Amino acid sequence: MYSKSVGFGITAHYSDLLRPEGNDFLQDQIFSIKENCKYNYKIYIIDNQSEHELNYPDDGTCVYHRVDDQMKTGVTGAWNTALNLMYKDDCDIMLGHSDDIWFDDTIDYFIDHILRIVKVLIGFMHQCPWVY
Repeated sequence: MYSKSVGFGITAHYSDLLRPEGNDFLQDQIFSIKENCKYNYKIYIIDNQSEHELNYPDDGTCVYHRVDDQMKTGVTGAWNTALNLMYKDDCDIMLGHSDDIWFDDTIDYFIDHILRIVKVLIGFMHQCPWVY
């Protein structure tokens, strides 16, 4: 493991109508992080109003937060919630993404590149009073 901490902020949704494979996507992504990321990491699962319960490991690597009404903030609000949680936990690198991507061993090359090359990384975050 490397000394820098990485936060993976995953927006997830699991429902019969819109995303019946949502839990499977989340499980595959978590597995891909655990198998391929050699940095210290924490996975922030933002449940964007799922109809069914999302499953995730209870091993200290995952933080779960539920958004009860995604109509208030949409997917951007879920991403902002993940970024806020990662920021409060002092993650050195914060990656926000949806639940339907999977990582291979190149994730460490990507993180290495950020640490070597990028001095300041600026992103956009909407200022919302309802974002935690």
